[in-house]
Amino acid sequence: MKRQVFILILIGVCCLINSYAYSQISEGGTPVSFSFDVGKGKIPVLTMPLVDARTLIEEDEKLITEDTQRPFRFGYAIDVDIDLKKSGVKKELPNGDNLWLLKIYCPDAFSINLIYNRFRLSEKSKFILNLKNKT
Repeated sequence: MKRQVFILILIGVCCLINSYAYSQISEGGTPVSFSFDVGKGKIPVLTMPLVDARTLIEEDEKLITEDTQRPFRFGYAIDVDIDLKKSGVKKELPNGDNLWLLKIYCPDAFSINLIYNRFRLSEKSKFILNLKNKT
């Protein structure tokens, strides 16, 4: 019995360590783009196609009645291939740093989930998302 409790505690600790090891690092503070005038009206906007949420909800309700084991739909995927250098705008800051800006607008979205499969930053670069519900 003691051995089983020990093993369960060990598994729990390993899970906590593992999830912490792959967690996002939060540095706090204010993003550099808030400290400088970066021409807020001149940031390109990438508008995602409108998703018919009502139709998706109706589909889900029908599928749930047919298959109660089916998991709930988390969202609706829109595959995109965004190259920030092509879609965004580069601003040079007074301190010599460069800042790439791009707005992603999803009309009537309940939430936005970004998934990256190829994402590279130079060693001293930072990636910051500023999420707002309006453009």
